[in-house]
Amino acid sequence: MEKALNIVLRQLHVSGAVVLNQWHPVPWAIEVPDSSTLNQQMNVGSEVSVVPFHIAHRGEFSFQSVQGTTELVRENEMVICANGSGHIISHGDYLNTDTFEDVMNTDSFSENSSKGEVTNVICGVFTLRNANLNPLVSALPNQLVVNLDGENSSPALTHLLALLRAELSLARSAKSYMLERVLELLYAESVRVYAETAGDLAPSWLAAIKDQRIASALSFIHSNLNEELNIDRIAETASLSSSRFSSTFRDLMGIAPMTYITRQRLEHAATLLLNSELSVQATAFKSGYKSVPSFNKAFIKQFGSSPSEWRRAHKV
Repeated sequence: MEKALNIVLRQLHVSGAVVLNQWHPVPWAIEVPDSSTLNQQMNVGSEVSVVPFHIAHRGEFSFQSVQGTTELVRENEMVICANGSGHIISHGDYLNTDTFEDVMNTDSFSENSSKGEVTNVICGVFTLRNANLNPLVSALPNQLVVNLDGENSSPALTHLLALLRAELSLARSAKSYMLERVLELLYAESVRVYAETAGDLAPSWLAAIKDQRIASALSFIHSNLNEELNIDRIAETASLSSSRFSSTFRDLMGIAPMTYITRQRLEHAATLLLNSELSVQATAFKSGYKSVPSFNKAFIKQFGSSPSEWRRAHKV
């Protein structure tokens, strides 16, 4: 499982920023918009997915999704809004909500000056590149609540929370290099803990990597996207017959192996188009396509435009 998880996490190029580290006198409420609006407010390109997170540093708060579900986030817990939908975080019987944009324009790193009940909330965003086709991202729950400090927390998360607190205390900066790396590790470890501890999962990539045989096959696929891949060859890495591998893969993933491979080839191609100066022909070959016309046809079907047009529209 670990190898497959590491491969797809690297593809996301995770970074992040802390937007707020404030003390809020109870009652309070902050309305956070969806990811597309956050992209605009933070001047982030469309190829980047903005994933909000909120940490109850002191006290607790409620997380209310646009779907109407409410979850209590206790002290030293973090909620990751993995699906990027709008939501409200609050504590107490509030009458009015502050917008996330308005709060960002106030003193984002305030001290506690209240004598009554207060909540210290650390709010920020994880930024993920090329997340639309990443199988891990689509397999995560809408909201992921993670215990960062306590008996049921992983030691790594406890240390990362301490590092985050120290960096905020010393640098008081939203985008320092150290802070970005801490947030990268915080996202990765939170996902790893969820992958290891989640119970029965619906067919998805996370369900698949819990099966060591399919996890081995997935690692092989992601490590060899530039090569010719067929069911017999992949099934051999999973120590399964071709028919047994195909049925097990479909049961756990919810899609056929070759459909999955096509999606990952195209994600790999999109990443190359954004992050390199390779020609379309070279990109096609490095993504496992022997024919440029076949590559163009598959790319247009997935992204709605040719590789050249897509690169011009998305490359910064």
